[in-house]
Amino acid sequence: MTPGEPNAFAVVKAVRRELAGALALGIALTSHRCLREKLRCAAVGNDGAAVALKLPPRTGWLVLEVHGAVRILPLDPKGIPAVSLDRLLLSRPDLADEISTALKGRAADRADRLLDPVYHVGAAMTRRQYRDLADWAPLIGAAASDAAATLCAVLEDSRPGLLARLRLGQHPIEALQLYWSTTHAMATMMILGVRGGSIPSLQDAAPRLPWSNRTPSIAFTRERTLWMSAAGAVAAIASGIQVVDVYLSALSSAAGPLAAFDALFGLASVAIARPDESRRIATEIELLMGIHLKQFATGEPTVTASYHSALGAIRKVQARAFEARPLRPRLASRRSFFLDPAALSTTGRMNGFIALPHIVAGAPELLYPSYSMLPQRRFFSRGSVQRVLSNRWSEEQSER
Repeated sequence: MTPGEPNAFAVVKAVRRELAGALALGIALTSHRCLREKLRCAAVGNDGAAVALKLPPRTGWLVLEVHGAVRILPLDPKGIPAVSLDRLLLSRPDLADEISTALKGRAADRADRLLDPVYHVGAAMTRRQYRDLADWAPLIGAAASDAAATLCAVLEDSRPGLLARLRLGQHPIEALQLYWSTTHAMATMMILGVRGGSIPSLQDAAPRLPWSNRTPSIAFTRERTLWMSAAGAVAAIASGIQVVDVYLSALSSAAGPLAAFDALFGLASVAIARPDESRRIATEIELLMGIHLKQFATGEPTVTASYHSALGAIRKVQARAFEARPLRPRLASRRSFFLDPAALSTTGRMNGFIALPHIVAGAPELLYPSYSMLPQRRFFSRGSVQRVLSNRWSEEQSER
């Protein structure tokens, strides 16, 4: 075990613990109608008014209606009296005791059960498990985005040591499992943040990222699997149309195939999601293509394939040759967790760009396999994970 691995494990545990605490609090308050009514009356009296209760920082709001009804919102609801839960409990320690009692009950256990699949190593999170957790996205969306940034930093810190061990022919099973589960936990946290209304941001991890132009998707596409690249598409689209300039800048300065792939994948994702902007984006890509390809002494075929694949995906949707339908089952299968999105299909186009219209057309929850797709054996094997990481990372080194 390298010096950084215990620290990485501790950080991942801390991230989970913080999320579990916020989730348990939300579960406790939404599960106890009598407690909610006491909190509402303590905040606004008995005049029958609703109140917006602000939970701890980086979590959402609970709107406590009359007679115990409750709504979860990610942002401050306008026009409703608002109060901080922490401030309210300072004047009502008896209610603080009731909340503490509720947290010691089923709320904490339920929060742990909801988060368990996110960090599970031997199997993929299922669609139903994702939906159960995503119901709480309005409450924990911002905290989930923070968690994604923290996990990204953990991966950047642990990758060099793990790669060095792989090159020495070692088989660090625990380290591989931790890295693999952390990458997918990072993606799920980002997706939950998007669902909760939080724009993806990995700025906290930015100093550790090796690229001068950091895009919303690079932390995901760099893992070079179809599933992680699909998460990158979610991040790119959620960042809004203004992210196009970020991707164009990243593309124009891309120093290698992986950086070029990421920029083109992000641009194509936004173009497909925003048909009104697709022509402009395609034109910008074409303008850069001729200039950019001349800069590459090595890796040019891969970069060329990225350009042609991106333009092909955009034009296919523009020409209505693509029927907008959700993700095909194979994109939520075991294979998608290992398939290289930059590998060429028999048509000469990259796998990731072939799948991209289906990724954009489908809801993020469709990235997660259904129960029927889960094999009885372990979803991941050490050998398959090791092959992905060692091969993809070796290619990445030439871009730094």
